[in-house]
Amino acid sequence: VDLGRLVVAKSIVLKFVDEDLGDPFLQFDVLASQGNKPKGNQRSALPEFSTILRSLRPNKDQRIFEIDMNQEGANFSGTGIRFVQVVVTGSDLDRGRELSREQYEALPNAEQGAIDHFKKLSGNREILVEQSVYERLDAERRGSIRYFRKERPRLAELEVLAEGDEILTGMLERGGFGTASQTASISNLIDGEIESKVQFITVFGKGSLPAPEGGIFFDLGAFYWIDAFRMAYGGGAFRAYHLDFSDGKLEADGSLKWLVAVDRDSGVSTADNHVGLGFGIYEGNDFARVKARFFRLVWKQYEAGGGFGGGSGQPAEMQLYGRGFQPEVTLTSDLVRLGSSRNLLSIEWEADTPPGTKVVLQTRTGNELDEVLRYFKKDGTEVTEAEYSKLLSIFRGETVGKEVAGSDWSDWSQPYEDALGSPITSPSPREFLEIRAVLLSEDPDQSATLRSIRLNFADPVAQG
Repeated sequence: VDLGRLVVAKSIVLKFVDEDLGDPFLQFDVLASQGNKPKGNQRSALPEFSTILRSLRPNKDQRIFEIDMNQEGANFSGTGIRFVQVVVTGSDLDRGRELSREQYEALPNAEQGAIDHFKKLSGNREILVEQSVYERLDAERRGSIRYFRKERPRLAELEVLAEGDEILTGMLERGGFGTASQTASISNLIDGEIESKVQFITVFGKGSLPAPEGGIFFDLGAFYWIDAFRMAYGGGAFRAYHLDFSDGKLEADGSLKWLVAVDRDSGVSTADNHVGLGFGIYEGNDFARVKARFFRLVWKQYEAGGGFGGGSGQPAEMQLYGRGFQPEVTLTSDLVRLGSSRNLLSIEWEADTPPGTKVVLQTRTGNELDEVLRYFKKDGTEVTEAEYSKLLSIFRGETVGKEVAGSDWSDWSQPYEDALGSPITSPSPREFLEIRAVLLSEDPDQSATLRSIRLNFADPVAQG
């Protein structure tokens, strides 16, 4: 089973069907892999697996197996895995379960298994013999006859219980982005692949230190409540770093105002890190829940040579986790066509706003529309205009025009305050309108719900 990306697993559970539906595997192994290639065979189609469960005796009755993956680390517990494999190592084949003769004969032909015949020996012992031999024995030498149902090994569920939904996944697709103090492929740090590691130089020779710190910056593309960080290394670990978060508020100089959630001291060693499958090195930090749109990891750089990891940090995957409703969600309507130039009178809305939440509505208006072209490959993938122009004609798909606001559109209005009816302050009369709704929450356990919006407008008197 390919889980699709690297996850921090807490447990793996195998559930077999009930007795009337089938049997558990008689003997089996469970293997897992974080996704790294076998050492010495980087071209292998299969990753390197480690055995995490091995059944040592035949099993007929246990139908739930739970494998604890909470290998204790310095700052979190769990194991990074990407693949799970179940290998059946033993089977009773046509001797799955012994039955009475009546039960055996009531079975469908496809489920009837072996019939074993036994010859009596001295001392009340018996020995298995062929049916033809059994039939030639005298009556007093004939032993028991045993009837079996065929084994029906059926696994109902394979569950991997993990940390939860990971926030950095999909960040680029939802409009977020990342940058680093050194040239690096940010996508390699959030693609779920342990092999796509990035190397950052953290130790410089004396006099060559360009800055006391290096770092990686992320715009998450949305707001979240965040309370956990996980990182998998593909090589050396950072000796010291801090994790900073920002909700977008600014300092006096216009830079983002940062909150330091974690400050790791120098002197990190392999023993301080969690060692997972395939001898991977993992770090993790749990911290007080923060509201954030922006995140950065900043490592401390040193002039002295040497250092843990040979003077470099090689993160392979970075992950953020949180709990609670998103603290801020922005919804923008499609283009609203009013049919002709209309006077906009008022806006009303219906919403549920529990304590700590609110809904903010704004409008903007205009008369002009522009068209933006979108470019697609034959397989439906959207590309930039420059990428489209480089494609061979056989790979080019359609170009689609999309209407967008023109140059005469107003800015977004001030937030409207009265849900029962607020005068619309965007310029009118106008032909087109857009509405923006922002759902806000200061309580991770509460969220606002927007149910409906009503616009009131009229034809301009002077238009005739």
